[in-house]
Amino acid sequence: MEKTPQLGLSIKLLLFAIPIIFVLASCTKEVPEAERKTSRSEENEVRKTLNLWVNFYNNGDLENLIGLYTDDYIESTANDEDIVGIDKIRSELSQYMSQYNGGKWKITIEEVQASGDLAFARVNGEFEMYYGNSPTTIYSEKSIKILKKQKNVGWKFYRTMRIPTFTYDATTK
Repeated sequence: MEKTPQLGLSIKLLLFAIPIIFVLASCTKEVPEAERKTSRSEENEVRKTLNLWVNFYNNGDLENLIGLYTDDYIESTANDEDIVGIDKIRSELSQYMSQYNGGKWKITIEEVQASGDLAFARVNGEFEMYYGNSPTTIYSEKSIKILKKQKNVGWKFYRTMRIPTFTYDATTK
Protein backbone atom coordinates (compact mmCIF):
# COMPACT_ATOMS: atom_id res chain seq x y z
CA MET A 1 0.00 0.00 0.00
CA GLU A 2 1.37 3.37 -1.00
CA LYS A 3 1.26 6.39 1.36
CA THR A 4 -0.43 9.44 0.05
CA PRO A 5 1.61 12.66 0.24
CA GLN A 6 -1.09 14.27 2.38
CA LEU A 7 -0.95 11.52 5.03
CA GLY A 8 2.85 11.73 5.15
CA LEU A 9 2.64 15.48 5.71
CA SER A 10 0.09 15.04 8.51
CA ILE A 11 2.34 12.53 10.32
CA LYS A 12 5.35 14.84 9.97
CA LEU A 13 3.34 17.77 11.40
CA LEU A 14 2.13 15.62 14.27
CA LEU A 15 5.65 14.39 15.06
CA PHE A 16 6.87 18.00 14.96
CA ALA A 17 4.01 19.34 17.13
CA ILE A 18 4.23 16.76 19.97
CA PRO A 19 7.66 17.88 21.26
CA ILE A 20 6.61 21.54 21.04
CA ILE A 21 3.49 20.81 23.10
CA PHE A 22 5.61 19.06 25.75
CA VAL A 23 8.08 21.96 25.88
CA LEU A 24 5.31 24.54 26.20
CA ALA A 25 3.51 22.50 28.86
CA SER A 26 6.69 22.30 30.92
CA CYS A 27 7.07 26.10 30.80
CA THR A 28 4.03 26.86 32.92
CA LYS A 29 5.01 28.61 36.12
CA GLU A 30 4.09 26.89 39.35
CA VAL A 31 3.09 29.60 41.81
CA PRO A 32 4.09 28.74 45.38
CA GLU A 33 1.21 28.50 47.88
CA ALA A 34 2.58 31.35 50.03
CA GLU A 35 2.69 33.66 47.00
CA ARG A 36 -0.91 32.75 46.08
CA LYS A 37 -2.09 33.56 49.63
CA THR A 38 -0.26 36.92 49.52
CA SER A 39 -1.84 37.73 46.17
CA ARG A 40 -5.34 36.88 47.44
CA SER A 41 -4.71 38.95 50.56
CA GLU A 42 -3.60 41.90 48.41
CA GLU A 43 -6.62 41.45 46.14
CA ASN A 44 -8.90 41.59 49.19
CA GLU A 45 -7.19 44.82 50.30
CA VAL A 46 -7.81 46.29 46.84
CA ARG A 47 -11.49 45.31 47.10
CA LYS A 48 -11.66 47.04 50.50
CA THR A 49 -10.20 50.21 48.96
CA LEU A 50 -12.77 50.14 46.16
CA ASN A 51 -15.59 49.75 48.67
CA LEU A 52 -14.11 52.48 50.89
CA TRP A 53 -14.27 54.82 47.91
CA VAL A 54 -18.01 54.11 47.55
CA ASN A 55 -18.62 54.58 51.29
CA PHE A 56 -16.68 57.86 51.44
CA TYR A 57 -18.43 59.22 48.34
CA ASN A 58 -21.91 58.17 49.46
CA ASN A 59 -21.33 59.76 52.89
CA GLY A 60 -20.05 63.03 51.38
CA ASP A 61 -16.59 62.58 52.96
CA LEU A 62 -14.48 64.40 50.37
CA GLU A 63 -11.28 64.56 52.45
CA ASN A 64 -11.11 60.81 53.09
CA LEU A 65 -12.13 60.21 49.48
CA ILE A 66 -9.21 62.33 48.22
CA GLY A 67 -6.90 60.41 50.56
CA LEU A 68 -7.49 57.33 48.38
CA TYR A 69 -5.72 58.92 45.37
CA THR A 70 -2.02 59.23 44.51
CA ASP A 71 -0.73 62.76 43.92
CA ASP A 72 -0.03 61.91 40.26
CA TYR A 73 -3.46 60.36 39.59
CA ILE A 74 -4.78 60.38 36.01
CA GLU A 75 -8.31 59.56 34.87
CA SER A 76 -9.40 59.15 31.26
CA THR A 77 -13.03 59.06 30.24
CA ALA A 78 -14.25 58.39 26.72
CA ASN A 79 -15.04 61.64 24.90
CA ASP A 80 -13.95 63.84 27.82
CA GLU A 81 -10.85 65.66 29.02
CA ASP A 82 -8.40 63.74 31.19
CA ILE A 83 -8.31 64.54 34.89
CA VAL A 84 -4.68 64.95 35.87
CA GLY A 85 -3.44 65.34 39.44
CA ILE A 86 -4.88 65.38 42.93
CA ASP A 87 -6.09 69.00 42.77
CA LYS A 88 -8.09 68.34 39.62
CA ILE A 89 -9.73 65.18 41.00
CA ARG A 90 -10.60 67.08 44.21
CA SER A 91 -12.26 69.81 42.14
CA GLU A 92 -14.14 67.29 39.96
CA LEU A 93 -15.43 65.25 42.90
CA SER A 94 -16.43 68.35 44.84
CA GLN A 95 -18.34 69.71 41.85
CA TYR A 96 -20.02 66.33 41.21
CA MET A 97 -21.06 66.01 44.87
CA SER A 98 -22.57 69.51 44.79
CA GLN A 99 -24.31 69.08 41.45
CA TYR A 100 -25.78 65.68 42.35
CA ASN A 101 -26.34 66.17 46.06
CA GLY A 102 -27.72 62.98 47.59
CA GLY A 103 -26.62 60.78 44.70
CA LYS A 104 -25.17 57.37 45.56
CA TRP A 105 -22.72 55.07 43.83
CA LYS A 106 -23.17 51.30 43.60
CA ILE A 107 -20.38 49.16 42.20
CA THR A 108 -19.87 45.59 41.13
CA ILE A 109 -16.26 44.44 41.22
CA GLU A 110 -15.85 42.09 38.26
CA GLU A 111 -12.17 41.21 38.66
CA VAL A 112 -9.16 42.12 40.79
CA GLN A 113 -5.54 41.11 40.28
CA ALA A 114 -2.58 42.29 42.34
CA SER A 115 1.12 41.78 41.80
CA GLY A 116 3.87 43.63 43.59
CA ASP A 117 2.91 47.25 44.12
CA LEU A 118 0.30 47.43 41.33
CA ALA A 119 -3.25 46.13 41.15
CA PHE A 120 -5.85 46.01 38.41
CA ALA A 121 -9.61 46.12 38.99
CA ARG A 122 -12.44 45.85 36.48
CA VAL A 123 -15.52 47.58 37.90
CA ASN A 124 -19.09 48.34 36.82
CA GLY A 125 -20.60 51.38 38.48
CA GLU A 126 -24.06 52.95 38.69
CA PHE A 127 -24.86 56.39 40.02
CA GLU A 128 -28.36 56.77 41.41
CA MET A 129 -30.43 59.75 42.44
CA TYR A 130 -33.53 59.40 44.60
CA TYR A 131 -36.74 60.89 43.27
CA GLY A 132 -39.41 60.24 45.88
CA ASN A 133 -38.82 56.84 47.47
CA SER A 134 -37.21 55.08 44.54
CA PRO A 135 -33.68 55.32 43.18
CA THR A 136 -33.17 56.14 39.50
CA THR A 137 -29.94 55.33 37.71
CA ILE A 138 -28.77 58.47 35.93
CA TYR A 139 -25.32 57.25 34.93
CA SER A 140 -23.50 53.95 34.60
CA GLU A 141 -20.00 53.02 33.50
CA LYS A 142 -17.47 50.27 33.04
CA SER A 143 -14.02 51.12 34.31
CA ILE A 144 -10.54 49.79 34.73
CA LYS A 145 -8.78 51.02 37.83
CA ILE A 146 -5.07 50.71 38.48
CA LEU A 147 -4.11 51.03 42.12
CA LYS A 148 -0.62 51.51 43.49
CA LYS A 149 0.47 50.22 46.87
CA GLN A 150 1.88 52.99 49.05
CA LYS A 151 4.39 52.06 51.73
CA ASN A 152 2.76 52.12 55.22
CA VAL A 153 -0.49 53.45 53.74
CA GLY A 154 -2.07 50.77 51.55
CA TRP A 155 -3.64 50.90 48.11
CA LYS A 156 -4.41 54.18 46.35
CA PHE A 157 -5.98 54.97 42.99
CA TYR A 158 -3.26 55.64 40.42
CA ARG A 159 -5.02 55.47 37.02
CA THR A 160 -8.61 55.05 35.87
CA MET A 161 -10.11 54.48 32.43
CA ARG A 162 -13.89 54.92 32.29
CA ILE A 163 -16.40 54.22 29.56
CA PRO A 164 -19.95 55.49 30.18
CA THR A 165 -22.58 52.89 29.33
CA PHE A 166 -25.65 55.01 30.16
CA THR A 167 -26.21 58.68 30.80
CA TYR A 168 -29.64 60.10 31.60
CA ASP A 169 -30.45 63.05 29.37
CA ALA A 170 -33.31 65.19 30.66
CA THR A 171 -33.85 66.61 27.16
CA THR A 172 -35.07 63.24 25.84
CA LYS A 173 -38.22 63.24 28.00
